Amino acid sequence: MSTLELFRVFVLLNEFKLLLVHQEEKLELVKIKQAYISQLKLDGFALMTDMVFVQQSAGHIAMFKICLK
Repeated sequence: MSTLELFRVFVLLNEFKLLLVHQEEKLELVKIKQAYISQLKLDGFALMTDMVFVQQSAGHIAMFKICLK
């Protein structure tokens, strides 16, 4: 099984269908992604930890979106 096929199996798991994303979380994530792309400096511990999460997850998120197609 190729890596792409394996990711597709994970994407189709029922557990992912149960994940809830709140509207305010979507808006915050968009803002953090924009800050990451613009290479803005963030102040505040919470924003910095969110930025680290985005940096570490960017590749995984991109692969997840590719697998959904």
